[in-house]
Amino acid sequence: MAIQLAKNAGATVYTTASPRNIDDLKKLGADRVLDYHTEKFEEELSNLDLVIDTVGHDTYKHSFEVLKSGGRLVSLVESPNEELADEYNVHAMYLSGKFDNPLSKVVELVAGKKIKLHVQKIFPLNAKGVKDAQDYYENNHVFGKVALIK
Repeated sequence: MAIQLAKNAGATVYTTASPRNIDDLKKLGADRVLDYHTEKFEEELSNLDLVIDTVGHDTYKHSFEVLKSGGRLVSLVESPNEELADEYNVHAMYLSGKFDNPLSKVVELVAGKKIKLHVQKIFPLNAKGVKDAQDYYENNHVFGKVALIK
């Protein structure tokens, strides 16, 4: 959904993916999708306002390199590296999975069909379904969401 939210906000969106997901991410609105098997985003991109890191480790560290001075790095997986933030003159922050803000705007965008939700597989909401869904998620390269439905 991050790609669609960014596009709805008027952003130009760059992202990385494996080759099998490139077309799907373009359909969601990504302006450019880099194949992370053959392209290094830190060699292809520069002067960006914002990077959202969902991978961590080396990806997080290289994300500082593509930001412009004063840019922002939001990591969903790592605490801010203040040393790198100072070195590159960027604002770094960690965004946890707990949100106090209402999701009404996201719901509005989904209802208005401005954002499409991609559900790859649906499982029944019971003990076996939960186990099967977790197994599926851990053993497959999931594009989109795995859902549980009552």
